[in-house]
Amino acid sequence: MSMKIIIVFYIPLNQRDYQRFGVPIFLKNGFEVELWDITHVRHPAWGKHYTPPDFMQTEHLVMFHSRED
Repeated sequence: MSMKIIIVFYIPLNQRDYQRFGVPIFLKNGFEVELWDITHVRHPAWGKHYTPPDFMQTEHLVMFHSRED
């Protein structure tokens, strides 16, 4: 039985938060991890124009651009 962890972010994912929330540790211990970025849903105007300097792109990142996603 695999365990899944979903972490929801309302600001763009950055390297600091990736480490702070323990994503590498979860992955190392066999957890399935999804990182949900709801920036564009929560902050539609702001989310389109801001990217942190240490933005973290990973295969585990799921971007939501509207409530319908």
